[in-house]
Amino acid sequence: MITWFKSIFHPSAKGYLSAWAALLTMAVYCVFFVNAKRWRDDGIIQQDVRIYYEYLPALFTHGDLSFSFLQNDSVADRHQYWLVTQPETGKDVPKYTLGLALVYAPVYLIHHGIARVLGHPIADFSTADGFGIAVSTLLFLGIGLLAARRLWLHWFSDTACAIALLTVFLGTNLLHYSVLSPGYGHVFSFALVALFANEALQWGKTNGSLRAAKMGFLFGLIVLIRPSNAVIGLFVLLVLPNIPNSQGIWQFWFSRWKPLLIAAIFALLAISPQLVVWKQITDSWVVYSYSTERFFFLQPQLLKVWFSFRNGWFTYAPVLLLIFPGFYFLFKLNRPLFWSTVPFFLINSLVIASWWCWWYGGSFGSRPHMDALAISALPLVAFWQGLQRPYLRMAAGLISVGLIALIGFQFKQSTRGIFHYDGMT
Repeated sequence: MITWFKSIFHPSAKGYLSAWAALLTMAVYCVFFVNAKRWRDDGIIQQDVRIYYEYLPALFTHGDLSFSFLQNDSVADRHQYWLVTQPETGKDVPKYTLGLALVYAPVYLIHHGIARVLGHPIADFSTADGFGIAVSTLLFLGIGLLAARRLWLHWFSDTACAIALLTVFLGTNLLHYSVLSPGYGHVFSFALVALFANEALQWGKTNGSLRAAKMGFLFGLIVLIRPSNAVIGLFVLLVLPNIPNSQGIWQFWFSRWKPLLIAAIFALLAISPQLVVWKQITDSWVVYSYSTERFFFLQPQLLKVWFSFRNGWFTYAPVLLLIFPGFYFLFKLNRPLFWSTVPFFLINSLVIASWWCWWYGGSFGSRPHMDALAISALPLVAFWQGLQRPYLRMAAGLISVGLIALIGFQFKQSTRGIFHYDGMT
């Protein structure tokens, strides 16, 4: 452990500034979370988190992922489960997929194992389980920050990565969904997307089967948590053929069909638990559990998603507006990366903006944009590296501090209910 710590945080280590920036953000998270005390009032397993989580007590307490135990009136917490009825089959299923239940599971199993040994009774939706979800969020936040740092260091300086890490955590809704709404999928997806992009880059250089398997499994888990995040694969499709010694996009992919097949198998392996659950409940391998909710790809509300007071991305993370001048610096510093990032940035936003509920219900800012921040923020890192003149850096730094202070003020307003969670104008 000490050797690992020195290899990352020692002043002689490559990228130690950004490593310390990641550690600082974790310390800030702990202070904010302890002060918020969200776990004391059963405030964590609520709303969407309840649906993500309910797979765990169904399996490990009741041993029934078909949820038929809810027909038994003697089940104390039966009314806390949220299921939706499928019109085609008349069966009740959870609205959301079980990807987050998988990432909650390690901490959940440790907690319940200790409780059983000590003989403590456990409710299906307990305060302790909510605290466990918060611990899982903390772990994945740390993994995500370190993975984003590692990804950015492929192309940018340590100083630029350190500034960008602090900006992304303190100046976006990543802080909100770490502290006030732990358990939502976005912090977990942020970490998994950063890990996936790192594995993909390493696989592109080595073409190894083991890395292909890891890459495929991570991609499957990303899709299992939020199926629309399959668009993350677009960035990898575009960026990998631009690694050194590559011979073009088509030859790159066609020459690697065997490890790609391995990746596809492991992606399917990650998704397969959901297919089995759907089959058990409805006798169908694939279920669309959102009823009439859908995407309108011909009518994306892009400007609203970016700038609306109703959870607009840049409205509640204004420091990310530096992404746009950052594209200029990215073009100057690394044109292949620029041409890989721009299409992904636009298409990802268009997919998000095409959902019928483009403000995504109760939110603080555009929460779906958090998932791909490790990639979307690449122009932000390029901005801090490309800005060479001292007086411009000073001006940009002061502006960034002001914008981060603004979102801190908004963050405080959201805790007091001044901002409407769904219909802010």
